[in-house]
Order: sequence, then structure tokens, then C-alpha cells
Amino acid sequence: MLRKKIEEKILGLPERIVKTDNGDLMVNTIGTKLVHVYNLHKKRSEKYALKDFAPFVLKENLEEDIFEELLKYYC
Repeated sequence: MLRKKIEEKILGLPERIVKTDNGDLMVNTIGTKLVHVYNLHKKRSEKYALKDFAPFVLKENLEEDIFEELLKYYC
């Protein structure tokens, strides 16, 4: 569910670039547990867990989305 919401937001962004405090992140792939990005400022590839990447993309209802994902994972 969290993955699907992140994918929907990313597809709507120009060139799949998310602006963050860590730099501009160009999303390469979104896996079941990790998001693979290229940090344009640091000029290197990075990985983020879905729950760690979600705040960059999903501003509204974030706590609810993460809670639902954790429930599915642990139940």
C-alpha cells in the first residue's frame, strides 16, 4: 500500500525527481522494501527504506500510511 502511494506520487513528478533537504533525489526503482535513488547533489546512488522515503513524497496522511504498512508487515 505504501509502495503504491509512493509510486503514484513519483510518476506525477517531472523526471521522477524529489526535492529534499538531503538533495534532489532522482528515483530509479521502487522495490517492495527499498527505494533506489540517485542523489544529484552528492552525485551518488543511495537506498532508502519505504518508510524512511515516504516523508519526502507523502506529506499528508503519512502516519496513517506507515501504520497500515507496519500492520500488514507484522500481522
